[in-house]
Amino acid sequence: MNDTEFLKEIEKTFHLIETIIDTWNEKHDLIIEVNRDANVLEVEFETRKKIILNAQTPMIQLWMASELGAFHFKYENQHWIDSRGQGLFIDIFVDHSSKLSKILFDI
Repeated sequence: MNDTEFLKEIEKTFHLIETIIDTWNEKHDLIIEVNRDANVLEVEFETRKKIILNAQTPMIQLWMASELGAFHFKYENQHWIDSRGQGLFIDIFVDHSSKLSKILFDI
């Protein structure tokens, strides 16, 4: 995967996360803040806990960090997969979101 393809996948992923957050806000009557600065997406829950997503172009990885842990994902077979075998990005993101917000989320 070259840098252009990587950034295209990052853009699609960030857009997906923004759409999911919009849905959660509406469904659960919440105000989950989403802020984007270049290749960093910050999600802040009403509990003031955060998830930070960061595109690491030199490594061709998507990084995710929260107080629950940090993950590095590589893009394989149409999915972001944790480099240490912890699973898929979207599953880990939803799990961390639920734990940090104390609301059971789904997608």
